[in-house]
Amino acid sequence: MSSQKRRHQHDQQQPPRLFLRRNQGVAVALATALATAVASVPPAAALGSAILLPTSLLSLSVVALSLAGTSFASSPNPPTLTSSQLLEEAKTMLAATRYHDALNAFDAAAETTDVDPNNPMIYFRRAAAYLSLGKASSALRDFSKVLELRPNFDQALLQRGKLHLKSCDADLAAMDFERYLKANPTDVSALEALQEIEVAKEDMRLLDNDISTGAFEQALERLSRLSATCPLKSELRLKRVDIYLQTGDKVMAVGDLTRVAQLHPDDTSILRQLISLQLSIGDTTAALSTLKECLKQDPEHKVCKTMFRDLKKLEKSFKALDTSVEFANWKSVTEKLLGSGGVVEESERMDALEYKRRAYRVACKAFLGTRDAQKAVLCPFCDLGEAHILAEEYESAVRDYETANKLDQNDRRVHEGYHKAQRLMKAAARKDYYKVLGVPRTASKRDIKKAYRKLAQEWHPDKYKGELSKDQVLKKMSDINEAYETLTDDEKREKFDNGEDPNDQQGGQPHHGQPFFFQQGNPFGGAGGNPFSFHFQF
Repeated sequence: MSSQKRRHQHDQQQPPRLFLRRNQGVAVALATALATAVASVPPAAALGSAILLPTSLLSLSVVALSLAGTSFASSPNPPTLTSSQLLEEAKTMLAATRYHDALNAFDAAAETTDVDPNNPMIYFRRAAAYLSLGKASSALRDFSKVLELRPNFDQALLQRGKLHLKSCDADLAAMDFERYLKANPTDVSALEALQEIEVAKEDMRLLDNDISTGAFEQALERLSRLSATCPLKSELRLKRVDIYLQTGDKVMAVGDLTRVAQLHPDDTSILRQLISLQLSIGDTTAALSTLKECLKQDPEHKVCKTMFRDLKKLEKSFKALDTSVEFANWKSVTEKLLGSGGVVEESERMDALEYKRRAYRVACKAFLGTRDAQKAVLCPFCDLGEAHILAEEYESAVRDYETANKLDQNDRRVHEGYHKAQRLMKAAARKDYYKVLGVPRTASKRDIKKAYRKLAQEWHPDKYKGELSKDQVLKKMSDINEAYETLTDDEKREKFDNGEDPNDQQGGQPHHGQPFFFQQGNPFGGAGGNPFSFHFQF
C-alpha cells in the first residue's frame, strides 16, 4: 500500500475535530463553502423554514468554523511541519505503540522538502514500525535502504539477517550475520543464528526425501525445527499440512493452515481449503469467520459465496427442524432430515461435522418419538460417548461404547467411537516430558538443561517454599528428573518422539475391553428393506 493511500485511509478513520485540526486548509475551505451555502439561501426561505443540513455535515461544519477562525484572520496557508518535527512525532507514536500513526508520520517526513535524503534513521525507525505490524517484507526493504545509506549500520545488518533467516533465505542470512560478526565477534545471538542456519540447511536438504519415502515422523520433526527457525516460510507449513492430512490429523492441519492464511490474507485458495477443514472438524464458527474474510478479499468469489449461502440455508433448515421437534411432528422431522436435498444429505455433502452431529441427535429424537426402538436404542450411548470424548473423559466414553456394542455389534459408528476413545485415553495417559520441563519439542540439550536447572531450584524439597505437601513436592521433583533424564538421552528421546514412552514398563499397550467385530452397519439402515440410510462418519 502506498504511503499516500495509507494516510488517506488513516484520515478517514480520524474523528472530525482531530482531522480538521491537522488539516487547517480543509477546515478553511469547508467553513467558506458553508458560509457561501448559507448566504445563498433567500431571506424569506430562511425565515419561513429551517435550513436543513445533515447532522454529520452540520457537526463537521461547526468544528470547521471554530478551527478555521484564526486562519481567516491570518493566512489561508496551513502551517507545514519540518522533517525533524515529523520524526519526533513519529518517535512519540512509536513509543506509544501507535504504529499506523507512526508510519504516516515517517512517510510524511520522508516526503518533506527539508528532509536529509541520506538520513538512515527515518528508514530504520519506520522498519521497526513495520515489524511491529507484522509487515516483514516492508521492514526488509527499509533495512536494506538503511544499509545502502550506511553500510556499517550494525543493527540494521543484524535485523535484516534475522528477517532473511525467518524467511529461510539461509545464504543471505549467513552473509549478513558474518558481516555483523566482523564488528561484533562476541555477539551470542548472531553466533547462535549461524548454527541455526546450518541445521536448517541440513533439514531442508533431507526433508523432501523423508516425505517421499513416507518417513513422516522424521519429516514432522524437521518441519517443526524449520518452522521455528523460519516462521515466515509458508511453504514449510503447507508441507506439514499435507502430512497431517495424509495421517488423518485434521486439527493440526487447521492450525498450520490458519497461520498460512495470516501470512497470505489475500490468497483465497488458502482460505477456501481452511474453511473446508474447519467444517470437517466441527468448528463451524471459525469456518463462518473465514468465509467472511474470503468474501472480504473477493466479494464475488464463487466458491466462498456458495459455501456461505449453503451454510446459512442449512442453519435455517435446522430452525425449521427444531420447530417440528417442538410440536412432535415426527413425520415432518423425518422428511426434512432424509428427503432429497434434506439436512442429512446437505451436511454430508459439505462434510460439516457439527451439522452431521446435530442431524444425528434430531434423528434420535425422531426415532424415539416414533418408538422405533431398534434404531433409537443406540442413540443415547453414542451421544454420551461423544460427549465424554469432548470433555476428555475417555474412560467413560469407552464404557459408553462398550454398552452400545453389547446392544448391536454391527454398528460402525460404535466401533469407530470406541477405538477413538481408546486412542485418546492412551495418549492422555502418556507423560509429555516436554511439557513437564516447559520446553518445545525442538529444544536443544542446552535449552533442556537450562529449563531443568530453573525447575530444580524451584521444586527441590530443600528449597521449596509453597503450600504443597512434602509428598507432592517429591512427586513433582521426581517427574522433573524423569523428564530430564529422558530428553537428554538421545535414544530415549528418539523413542518418545516416535510415540513410545521409554519409561513405560507395560510397553504402552492400550486397554481393549470388550471385543469388537467389524461388520458393516448403522442404526439408520441395513437389511430388511429399510428405506432410510444415514452415512455419518464421526
